[in-house]
Amino acid sequence: MMQLLHALSAVLFAGVALSLPSGEYPQLDTRQLSSDNCTEYTSVAAGSVCIHIPYDCDATYIVEGGDTCKSIGEKFGNFSLTQFYKWNPDITRSCLALRAFVPVCVSTPWYTLAPPSAVQAPAGAIVPASATPVPVMPGAAPSCAAYLLVGPGVRVDAVVTAAAISLEEFLEWNANVDPEFPTVWSDYFVCVGVEEEEEGEEGGDGEAGAEY
Repeated sequence: MMQLLHALSAVLFAGVALSLPSGEYPQLDTRQLSSDNCTEYTSVAAGSVCIHIPYDCDATYIVEGGDTCKSIGEKFGNFSLTQFYKWNPDITRSCLALRAFVPVCVSTPWYTLAPPSAVQAPAGAIVPASATPVPVMPGAAPSCAAYLLVGPGVRVDAVVTAAAISLEEFLEWNANVDPEFPTVWSDYFVCVGVEEEEEGEEGGDGEAGAEY
């Protein structure tokens, strides 16, 4: 039987490019979870795992085999994937560290997903790095300033056309994409623009500007 909501105490202690208007980004909590303050979770299936979730998380979900960040987000429908990552930093922004049989936070008293916010941006959406898009395909440039969400069946040529960039730029900004057989992951964000330091006048300071 699918395990959905668990009280925290019970669990822990037993291709067209779209630009989203700034007002459509989900409201996020700005609290930072301490990397050295974890809760030990132990079960027969998971073993002993150190997890980081908000102290006031009021509902958790035991991850099942085959779950993804997107499938969990769609299962509940009451939080954005960015917020899911904020609650559960152990999963990383790629979501590849999501572990079966380990609980993740899916609710806190202070958060509500209010319209027009959604669990995930629409396929083809281009969002700024400040929106902390999740999940991000591994290998994105650390200086990435803009991300595009890849839709089902979308090829790299469609991505570069939608983002108005060259294939060479795309490959440079997404190091894990094979140059000979470039492919991208469906439902993942890829980098389509970076911050570059502009050269100032001799002896002057450079200025950072986005290139995309």
